[in-house]
Amino acid sequence: MGRVMPRPHYKKGDDTARDKLEAAFWDALAEGSYEGISVVGLCRAAGVNKNTFYYHFDNIDELARAAAESLVETQFIYTVIEAIRGDAQLPDYLSKSEFSMRLDRVCLLADDRAPSQLRRMLHDAILRMWSAKLGIDVDGLDLRDRTSLEFVIGGFLGIFAYRSRESGSFDLKDIWGADYLYHAFDIVNKLVEDSQQT
Repeated sequence: MGRVMPRPHYKKGDDTARDKLEAAFWDALAEGSYEGISVVGLCRAAGVNKNTFYYHFDNIDELARAAAESLVETQFIYTVIEAIRGDAQLPDYLSKSEFSMRLDRVCLLADDRAPSQLRRMLHDAILRMWSAKLGIDVDGLDLRDRTSLEFVIGGFLGIFAYRSRESGSFDLKDIWGADYLYHAFDIVNKLVEDSQQT
């Protein structure tokens, strides 16, 4: 659908209207249900008008998808990938408040009570990011390798959902070093090696 509204303006250094709408979305999701989120409510919270919303997004689902994408396309997922490769010490980053905020948001999407489309958005965003950054040709994987990748992603999503059920009572640094995490990393590293050989 074409957009004919003029481009919103903002001062250099300020959050853009898109940033404000995404922040308002996360706040609304944390406070209530996805179904209860409205364009009017988001615009009010973000301090923008409806024309600005529809300049950036066609609907709430598109905003949610963009928010999920921007969530994983950050230091959050890069650091996890570096740790999988053995290039970084993840616990150093786990102590930062930015990580905690992003982890809380990931858990909102993975929550058992979240609509299935939100959980799917998170799954697909992680799959795209991992495959792009690790050089895994997802379409070229055979059944065993593809299900191995789904197993790893599903495991992380399960941890995020459990953390949400437990009201964020633990952080990833509390479970870092668990044997199952290293098994998961071994699976992903093997997929990377196999992709590089094909």
